[in-house]
Amino acid sequence: MELVGDALEGILRVVHETRAPLVAALWALIAFVAAGILLRRRQGKIGWKLGASLIVFGGAAGALLWWSLQPDRSYDFFVDEVAGEMVAIRRHDGPIRVHGKVVVGSLEQYTGTDVYQFWMEGRGDRPSAVIQAHYIGSLPQSFRSGVEIVASGTLAYNGRLDIQPDGIRTK
Repeated sequence: MELVGDALEGILRVVHETRAPLVAALWALIAFVAAGILLRRRQGKIGWKLGASLIVFGGAAGALLWWSLQPDRSYDFFVDEVAGEMVAIRRHDGPIRVHGKVVVGSLEQYTGTDVYQFWMEGRGDRPSAVIQAHYIGSLPQSFRSGVEIVASGTLAYNGRLDIQPDGIRTK
Protein backbone atom coordinates (compact mmCIF):
# COMPACT_ATOMS: atom_id res chain seq x y z
CA MET A 1 0.00 0.00 0.00
CA GLU A 2 2.92 2.33 0.71
CA LEU A 3 4.15 1.69 -2.83
CA VAL A 4 0.86 2.99 -4.25
CA GLY A 5 1.12 6.12 -2.08
CA ASP A 6 4.68 6.74 -3.27
CA ALA A 7 3.58 6.29 -6.88
CA LEU A 8 0.71 8.76 -6.44
CA GLU A 9 3.05 11.31 -4.82
CA GLY A 10 5.44 10.90 -7.75
CA ILE A 11 2.62 11.47 -10.24
CA LEU A 12 1.49 14.57 -8.36
CA ARG A 13 5.04 15.92 -8.33
CA VAL A 14 5.27 15.44 -12.11
CA VAL A 15 1.90 17.17 -12.59
CA HIS A 16 3.05 20.15 -10.52
CA GLU A 17 6.49 20.41 -12.14
CA THR A 18 5.31 20.10 -15.74
CA ARG A 19 2.70 21.92 -17.75
CA ALA A 20 0.13 19.17 -17.10
CA PRO A 21 -2.43 21.54 -15.52
CA LEU A 22 -2.31 23.78 -18.59
CA VAL A 23 -2.72 20.80 -20.92
CA ALA A 24 -5.62 19.51 -18.80
CA ALA A 25 -7.30 22.92 -18.87
CA LEU A 26 -6.97 23.13 -22.66
CA TRP A 27 -8.27 19.57 -23.03
CA ALA A 28 -11.27 20.36 -20.82
CA LEU A 29 -12.04 23.52 -22.79
CA ILE A 30 -11.80 21.73 -26.14
CA ALA A 31 -13.90 18.82 -24.89
CA PHE A 32 -16.69 21.06 -23.61
CA VAL A 33 -16.76 23.15 -26.79
CA ALA A 34 -16.75 20.05 -28.99
CA ALA A 35 -19.47 18.45 -26.89
CA GLY A 36 -21.64 21.53 -27.23
CA ILE A 37 -21.18 21.63 -31.00
CA LEU A 38 -21.87 17.91 -31.42
CA LEU A 39 -24.93 17.97 -29.22
CA ARG A 40 -26.35 20.93 -31.13
CA ARG A 41 -25.55 19.71 -34.66
CA ARG A 42 -26.21 16.02 -34.36
CA GLN A 43 -29.45 14.96 -32.85
CA GLY A 44 -28.83 11.30 -33.63
CA LYS A 45 -27.67 8.51 -31.35
CA ILE A 46 -23.96 8.93 -32.21
CA GLY A 47 -24.00 12.66 -31.54
CA TRP A 48 -25.42 12.21 -28.06
CA LYS A 49 -22.99 9.40 -27.19
CA LEU A 50 -19.99 11.32 -28.48
CA GLY A 51 -21.12 14.52 -26.80
CA ALA A 52 -21.69 12.76 -23.49
CA SER A 53 -18.27 11.08 -23.72
CA LEU A 54 -16.57 14.42 -24.34
CA ILE A 55 -18.39 15.97 -21.39
CA VAL A 56 -17.19 13.13 -19.14
CA PHE A 57 -13.59 13.42 -20.39
CA GLY A 58 -13.71 17.21 -20.14
CA GLY A 59 -15.04 16.94 -16.58
CA ALA A 60 -12.27 14.52 -15.66
CA ALA A 61 -9.65 16.85 -17.14
CA GLY A 62 -11.18 19.79 -15.28
CA ALA A 63 -11.11 17.80 -12.03
CA LEU A 64 -7.44 16.98 -12.64
CA LEU A 65 -6.72 20.66 -13.19
CA TRP A 66 -8.53 21.68 -9.98
CA TRP A 67 -6.81 18.93 -7.98
CA SER A 68 -3.33 19.74 -9.29
CA LEU A 69 -3.66 23.44 -8.47
CA GLN A 70 -4.50 22.85 -4.81
CA PRO A 71 -1.90 24.23 -2.37
CA ASP A 72 0.92 21.94 -1.37
CA ARG A 73 0.77 20.07 1.86
CA SER A 74 2.87 21.24 4.74
CA TYR A 75 4.99 18.64 6.47
CA ASP A 76 5.90 18.50 10.17
CA PHE A 77 9.42 17.69 11.31
CA PHE A 78 11.50 17.86 14.46
CA VAL A 79 14.85 19.65 14.48
CA ASP A 80 16.83 16.38 14.52
CA GLU A 81 14.93 15.13 11.45
CA VAL A 82 15.64 18.35 9.54
CA ALA A 83 19.33 18.30 10.49
CA GLY A 84 19.70 14.67 9.39
CA GLU A 85 17.65 14.75 6.19
CA MET A 86 18.18 18.23 4.72
CA VAL A 87 18.52 17.13 1.11
CA ALA A 88 15.40 14.96 1.18
CA ILE A 89 13.37 17.62 2.98
CA ARG A 90 14.38 20.32 0.48
CA ARG A 91 12.87 18.16 -2.26
CA HIS A 92 9.38 18.73 -0.79
CA ASP A 93 9.50 22.16 -2.45
CA GLY A 94 6.92 23.56 -0.10
CA PRO A 95 6.52 24.85 3.42
CA ILE A 96 7.52 22.72 6.37
CA ARG A 97 6.81 23.08 10.07
CA VAL A 98 9.73 22.47 12.42
CA HIS A 99 9.16 21.69 16.10
CA GLY A 100 11.95 22.59 18.50
CA LYS A 101 13.27 25.01 21.10
CA VAL A 102 15.13 28.30 20.73
CA VAL A 103 18.74 27.80 21.87
CA VAL A 104 19.39 29.92 24.96
CA GLY A 105 21.41 33.03 24.09
CA SER A 106 21.25 32.52 20.32
CA LEU A 107 18.66 35.18 19.43
CA GLU A 108 20.21 38.01 17.39
CA GLN A 109 18.43 41.03 15.95
CA TYR A 110 19.99 43.07 13.18
CA THR A 111 20.29 46.66 14.40
CA GLY A 112 17.27 48.83 13.61
CA THR A 113 15.37 46.09 11.76
CA ASP A 114 12.85 43.32 12.35
CA VAL A 115 15.32 40.73 11.05
CA TYR A 116 16.14 37.96 13.50
CA GLN A 117 18.47 35.02 13.46
CA PHE A 118 18.56 32.24 16.03
CA TRP A 119 19.33 28.58 16.46
CA MET A 120 16.73 25.88 17.07
CA GLU A 121 17.49 22.71 19.00
CA GLY A 122 15.63 19.49 19.49
CA ARG A 123 13.32 18.98 22.41
CA GLY A 124 14.60 17.06 25.40
CA ASP A 125 12.86 13.82 24.40
CA ARG A 126 14.42 13.86 20.90
CA PRO A 127 18.02 13.29 19.71
CA SER A 128 20.31 16.32 19.99
CA ALA A 129 20.57 18.54 16.89
CA VAL A 130 20.54 22.24 15.97
CA ILE A 131 19.59 24.23 12.87
CA GLN A 132 19.85 27.92 12.10
CA ALA A 133 16.66 29.94 11.58
CA HIS A 134 16.07 33.32 9.93
CA TYR A 135 12.93 35.42 10.49
CA ILE A 136 11.73 38.82 9.27
CA GLY A 137 8.85 40.37 11.18
CA SER A 138 7.52 40.94 14.68
CA LEU A 139 8.15 38.12 17.10
CA PRO A 140 5.28 36.77 19.21
CA GLN A 141 5.18 38.24 22.73
CA SER A 142 5.88 34.88 24.35
CA PHE A 143 8.96 34.27 22.14
CA ARG A 144 12.22 34.11 24.11
CA SER A 145 15.33 31.96 24.49
CA GLY A 146 14.57 28.43 25.63
CA VAL A 147 10.89 28.45 24.65
CA GLU A 148 9.40 25.64 22.56
CA ILE A 149 8.23 26.82 19.12
CA VAL A 150 6.80 25.59 15.83
CA ALA A 151 8.33 27.48 12.90
CA SER A 152 6.79 27.36 9.40
CA GLY A 153 9.02 28.07 6.44
CA THR A 154 11.28 26.65 3.77
CA LEU A 155 14.68 25.05 4.05
CA ALA A 156 17.37 27.00 2.18
CA TYR A 157 20.27 25.29 0.41
CA ASN A 158 22.68 26.31 3.19
CA GLY A 159 20.51 24.39 5.69
CA ARG A 160 18.96 27.48 7.25
CA LEU A 161 15.23 27.56 7.95
CA ASP A 162 13.74 30.68 6.34
CA ILE A 163 10.62 31.28 8.38
CA GLN A 164 7.53 32.75 6.71
CA PRO A 165 6.00 36.00 7.99
CA ASP A 166 3.86 35.15 11.02
CA GLY A 167 5.32 31.65 10.85
CA ILE A 168 6.31 31.29 14.51
CA ARG A 169 4.00 29.73 17.09
CA THR A 170 5.08 29.38 20.69
CA LYS A 171 3.88 26.55 22.88
